[in-house]
Amino acid sequence: TVTFTGKALTSSSSDIYSSSGTNTIGSATADSNIIFNVDNYSLSNITTKTSSSGSVTFKPRTTSRAINIWGGTGGLDITSTLLGTVTTGNLIFGDSNTSGGISVSAGTWAANGKLINSGNITFKGAQTVGANTLTAIGNDITLNSGATITSTKTSGNSIVLAAGGKFTNSSGSATPLTPGTGAYYVIYSADPANDSLGSMSVPSKKYYNKSYATFSPDNISGQNAWVYQSLSGATITITASAQNVTYGTAPNSSPVYNTTYTVSCSDGCDGSTVLSSGPTIGFTGSAGTSASGNYNVGTWTISISGG
Repeated sequence: TVTFTGKALTSSSSDIYSSSGTNTIGSATADSNIIFNVDNYSLSNITTKTSSSGSVTFKPRTTSRAINIWGGTGGLDITSTLLGTVTTGNLIFGDSNTSGGISVSAGTWAANGKLINSGNITFKGAQTVGANTLTAIGNDITLNSGATITSTKTSGNSIVLAAGGKFTNSSGSATPLTPGTGAYYVIYSADPANDSLGSMSVPSKKYYNKSYATFSPDNISGQNAWVYQSLSGATITITASAQNVTYGTAPNSSPVYNTTYTVSCSDGCDGSTVLSSGPTIGFTGSAGTSASGNYNVGTWTISISGG
């Protein structure tokens, strides 16, 4: 990893700048990670290159400074001209320490994109992702009017929007996310009650009591999905499964999903993931147990709690 960190001598100068001539950082065959840790720059005659497995990161030296991509001023302003000089497999903007928010105007991604900020992330225009992935990890995530995200990737989760707070769809579209045929999108948010979806529908695949940090997109495949940190909005029913036991064999008190208990949700959430732990299963009945400790023949009530 190579990190460039600069600090301008005056408010009107750049943290980092290139001198005259033609200058190249990195190589298209190098699996390197190049980081620009600056508040502003003047890189008109520099090209930056890594291999497809490498990355180029732009993050502000002042962690509270905003990041503006393809439009906007007054922050770390990433222009299409600058991005046109970068060849890499992975473009990263911000990190977990940056907090000034990220705004993304309309643009075309030539590499996988990743936006990371503890502040809010706002998409202000259409994102053309190509056969790449786009991941945004922030507090609130908003699609402004006309903002859509379109990928042509044919596998995996090509669009991941991980909001630690709320998700807002103000795009005006009922289908603002197009992940590509054979690929899918995943949205994370804190609580469905706080999200504003516009005319957008929530996919049938839902997970509760999980977050991006505890349940990565790698755990999700096969369809679009929404992951909530809370259990708000879901009615969860846990049902003990009937058991037939031969005398001398104890009933199964181990919590085994779809064997000793089942889970159903009012809105179709995934019963295998909604519980943080298995329930407690018990047995009561008037038949009692024998002197040897076996359950006597008769009808027993199976109780279930917790989970």
